[in-house]
Amino acid sequence: KREKEQALEAESARQKKKEEALHDYPRPPWLTELEGTMNVGVVGNSGVGKSLLINRLRGIYPGQLGWAPVGVRETTTKVSMYAFPNERRVRLWDFPGAGTKLFPRETYIAKMGLRYLDRVIIVTAGRYTETEIDLMKELRAFNVPHLMVRTKIDIDLWNNRIDNGLTERTTLGLILKDLQDNSKVARPFLVSLRDTSLHDFPELLRNVFPCLHQPALGGGWDDAWALPVVQSQTISAIQGRWTDGHCVYTVQNLEVHVARNGNSDTVSLGVDGGKVWWRARWWISEEQAAKARATSELRWAPVTLTGLVAGKPLIWRWCD
Repeated sequence: KREKEQALEAESARQKKKEEALHDYPRPPWLTELEGTMNVGVVGNSGVGKSLLINRLRGIYPGQLGWAPVGVRETTTKVSMYAFPNERRVRLWDFPGAGTKLFPRETYIAKMGLRYLDRVIIVTAGRYTETEIDLMKELRAFNVPHLMVRTKIDIDLWNNRIDNGLTERTTLGLILKDLQDNSKVARPFLVSLRDTSLHDFPELLRNVFPCLHQPALGGGWDDAWALPVVQSQTISAIQGRWTDGHCVYTVQNLEVHVARNGNSDTVSLGVDGGKVWWRARWWISEEQAAKARATSELRWAPVTLTGLVAGKPLIWRWCD
């Protein structure tokens, strides 16, 4: 009899705690259609690259439909939803930066409804702040899967190489140790949003979307759902917008969207002999593509025929 009473008391306490949680942390009105969808939140202080991370996770580039606005100032003033272009049931939510005048840290967790999401990505561009640590603890306490992401790694690598002569491996090790020791983050993902083929971004993508076909969305992923295509290092390095002063070239996977004076065209890149080809007359190697990311200048070498140069090099410069 006493055991039954204890069980009833425990159940009553759980129900009371649940009711209190619903009262203190109600589901926000903008979070609709939870059934049959996957919802991933991206949160963090202003200026850390949340919106750009959402674009990169979905494989979206500037000028494309669904591009999340980015900027040096806080560009997110409300919670915005961005679905995958080819799978509308998979949704990423761009949250306003915590710790601002509009969204103070003290009420951020309660008002944003983070407990109702399937996963949460907590983003920083330096050390994790008190706000971000509080978010991590809150999600951990309520068993909400979360990932800790450190952006702008490319800037730190550049600065440490120029200022201190440190290698990439050394700098990455120092950043990792600092986050683990001072922020108590066991597994931070170190990413560069300029080149998503490097560092931890591919692993982050796999962890956010662990598999393509599973019964997680009420019947499983359909055939239309696919993660961004994994390309070669050369193709990955040249993704984005370039210009030669006359045209703007937006590279998306193997397609290049060419715009000039209001007119547009689409040209497919060729891949042959370990090189990427433009209109079968100019080419780049993996080494040249990697150099382009560092210099913001992409140099296409002209094809040679029996030792004679068939044309002049093409030079594209980075737009974004």
